[in-house]
Amino acid sequence: MRTAKIFLLGLGVGSGATFFFDPQKGPRRRALMRDQAIHVAGEVREQIVAVQNGADPVGINFDPAKDEVIQLIHEGYDAFSAARAENQRRA
Repeated sequence: MRTAKIFLLGLGVGSGATFFFDPQKGPRRRALMRDQAIHVAGEVREQIVAVQNGADPVGINFDPAKDEVIQLIHEGYDAFSAARAENQRRA
């Protein structure tokens, strides 16, 4: 059973690598994934701003740790943006 799991894991990793790194369509696929990640990050940031301004988009009262969570999300987004800029500068 363990051998089958390792085989399936290797098959999945190999398929994913082939999918993203093939010379013909890999760059386009990676660009689409990057664009989707940027879009989702922007949507998340908009929701964070709405919550910071007092909105309760999901109808749940947040606990006092809300500000800490929001700050961590901002830091993660800023780190993502910095890494993206660094990657674009290298390209």
